[in-house]
This record gives sequence, C-alpha cells and structure tokens, in this order.
Amino acid sequence: MTKSLHLILTTLFFIFICIAAFAQPAKRQIKGTLVDETNKPVDYATVSVVNAVDSLLEKSSVSDKNGVFQVSELKNGSYRLIISQLGLKNYIRSFIISSDKPSIDFGTLLMTKDVRNLNEVAVKAPKELLLLLKKIPLNLMRDRLKRRLMITLNNY
Repeated sequence: MTKSLHLILTTLFFIFICIAAFAQPAKRQIKGTLVDETNKPVDYATVSVVNAVDSLLEKSSVSDKNGVFQVSELKNGSYRLIISQLGLKNYIRSFIISSDKPSIDFGTLLMTKDVRNLNEVAVKAPKELLLLLKKIPLNLMRDRLKRRLMITLNNY
C-alpha cells in the first residue's frame, strides 16, 4: 500500500511540476485602434511608450492600415503613450502596467486635426544663379551635374 501511495504522490508531483513549467506569464501589452474625426482609420501613425519617470523610450510601434496598434513585452511600471501622425495632434495618455493589469486595451482613440495657418510663404531664387546657368553651354552643364550630383541625364 505504501509503495503504490508513494508512486501516486511522485506521479502527481511531476505532473504539477510540468504544468508549472509550461505556464505562460500574462502578456504585458497595450493595444487599440486609431481613428480620425471622420471615423476613418489613422494608418502608419507612430506609437511610442515612454517611461513616466524619466521619459526614456521603452518601446515603439506603428499602426497598421486599419489603424490598429499593439505594443508588447512591457515591464511593470508607469508609462506614457504618445501617438503622433503628420497633420494630427499628438495623443498623450498615462497608464500603468502591473501584475493585476498586465494588458490594456485602449479601445478606439480619436486623433484630431492639427491645423496651423501660415501668414506668408515666400520662395526666392537668386538672379545671379539663373544668369550663370544661362551662360554655361548645355554639354558642360550636363557634365558638371553628372560629376557633382551623380545624376543621369537622358540625351534628347
């Protein structure tokens, strides 16, 4: 009887050890979906996770064509989520990753337009350069462009 009890206990012990060895820790990640004011997905936006204490970059990602983003392999701690896209205002939000809450789904995040009006834009070119270019023969100019800018010009 003691021999069979010993065998059963040993078997149970090894089963529990195997289960514990294959147990996966909870994924520490954040995810969400980005949309603009017209409810269209914001694709290829930069998603950065920075440390809330020293503002060092921990992880970064890019939203896909459907506006979905995911940042994985985060450690426990306080962070700031910073999402940026050209023409849109930066989205900033604080969050905490802990053992109690290892994964956060931000759901749908609204990105608003960042409109900046310029008073005046002036584009100027010096006349001396244009006069100089008119005086250089075409073949000589083509040769100089090839050497300096490493470009290829078609012969027409």
